[in-house]
Amino acid sequence: MIFAHSKKPVEIAIEIDGAENPFFAGDKVKATITLTTTKGGEVKTMHAGLLFHSRHQSASKAGKKDDEEVINHPWVEHEEWVADEELLGKAELARGLNNAYHLEWQIPAGATPSYRGDIIQQTYKVVVELDRAEGKGLKEEVELQVVEPAPPGNELRQRSYGKGKNAEDARMQFELLKLGFVEGETLAGRLLVEPYVDIEARSIQLELWRIETVTEGGTPNVKPHRAQTHALTGITILKKGEPATYEFSFPVAIEGCPAFKDAKAKGSWLLKAIITRPLALDCEVEQEVYLYGAYRQG
Repeated sequence: MIFAHSKKPVEIAIEIDGAENPFFAGDKVKATITLTTTKGGEVKTMHAGLLFHSRHQSASKAGKKDDEEVINHPWVEHEEWVADEELLGKAELARGLNNAYHLEWQIPAGATPSYRGDIIQQTYKVVVELDRAEGKGLKEEVELQVVEPAPPGNELRQRSYGKGKNAEDARMQFELLKLGFVEGETLAGRLLVEPYVDIEARSIQLELWRIETVTEGGTPNVKPHRAQTHALTGITILKKGEPATYEFSFPVAIEGCPAFKDAKAKGSWLLKAIITRPLALDCEVEQEVYLYGAYRQG
């Protein structure tokens, strides 16, 4: 795939092998950088590299106001050059140049994946910067998708999962074949409900929640986001001692936010089922599921 500026006196183009596909930790990124000129001119330097940029919204206590804790939420940004190479030092560029540079870098083992959340944003970019002696410098960049592969062999014997809330009124469990899924897969299973009392339900619904947690501040900053809701049934009566089963199936969409964890942040997903009641506390069950960008092939 080729990325380039429109026609200018100095142009930079970036071609990356396989840029339309995700990259995994340990993969090599092969790039061809092309420098083209229609006019000459002096440059101070030109370099290219693989840049990791993270932007996290942290949380820190800032004292009290009216006996209530005040929490600040500053954004913290980090940039790290995974690889950086000088392509040109101080030089005079001739007119009509068409120089190509063939470069190769490796994404580090255990690299944090790309992430596009509300309080966690992480990107990898191939960046080329040219600093000219006169006039504005040039910068060209191409974003790469770096994913953490779903671990192999995550199929399980069919069994029940889930932690209940208000469990004295009903036992609720998920019956799932596995807990790990990738973008585009179908998350299918059954909700098992065993009422301990008669329950008048307004609805029974399934929800998929994305939970972002930033830990690099003075206190954890947690941002929940309900990504999907699926109705399992409307108004219904659940009788004491009469178990009920509800099938569900829906495609996984990670919204650019795969499951991951490092020293500064964590992205996780929760599958929830809720029995909503008009005159009593809702009954709930939740189970963490692990959603990833892709399987590693081969």
